[in-house]
Amino acid sequence: MRRFLRSDCRLLCLLLVFLASGMQAFPESSTHALSHKDRIAAGGRLYATKGCAFCHGRQAQGSPKGPALTHLGWWHWRGARLAHQIENGGPKMPGFGDSLTQDEVTSLVVWLRSHPHPAAAAHAGS
Repeated sequence: MRRFLRSDCRLLCLLLVFLASGMQAFPESSTHALSHKDRIAAGGRLYATKGCAFCHGRQAQGSPKGPALTHLGWWHWRGARLAHQIENGGPKMPGFGDSLTQDEVTSLVVWLRSHPHPAAAAHAGS
């Protein structure tokens, strides 16, 4: 019986270590010290300086080179999908996984998701 309990304890410890190490790989579970407001500001700076604005416009409104991104925060794009697109690119978009850290990708995702719903923004402006 003791041998069985000892092996169960080892297995449980290994499982906990595995789960704890894997959780930090996802942008949503990042535990960095930036507040949400600071993360949005950092994402906006990265957007302006890392090449995003060149194709998607200075305010993410879109351009002939790339689509508008202002709808991504409220639409069906979740954080993991946005991170994947930023890191790996798409049919007409290069990937930036080699030039951005995971923390930078997370800040960009938070910034993109911070844009208000277009209908709400139009209503607020009227």
